[in-house]
Amino acid sequence: MVVRRIGVLSLAKLMGAIYAVLGLVFGILFGLFMFIGALVGGMAGGAAAGGDEAVAGMLGGMVGGVVGGIMFAIMMPLMYGVMGFVGGLLTAWLYNVFAERIGGVELELA
Repeated sequence: MVVRRIGVLSLAKLMGAIYAVLGLVFGILFGLFMFIGALVGGMAGGAAAGGDEAVAGMLGGMVGGVVGGIMFAIMMPLMYGVMGFVGGLLTAWLYNVFAERIGGVELELA
């Protein structure tokens, strides 16, 4: 059996979904690291802070790190999903172009 053509939109949707899930996993992990880093950095800054301005700066850094971590966890699945969709489109299109000229992939099914 030889795969002569791949549905371009079919592969693009599949790749977009797979990459969105990967982006969700990576986004949560990286967001968690940013969140922990902001908390640890804020605690270290709080121990060294001497005045009200230093404490306000420390809290601002912590809030920025927490918000950045949450935004990272939200944006990564969207960006990965879009990149996977576009990559799937290009991959299927290129496969179809080359499979016409040099032949498709041979599969042996049981």
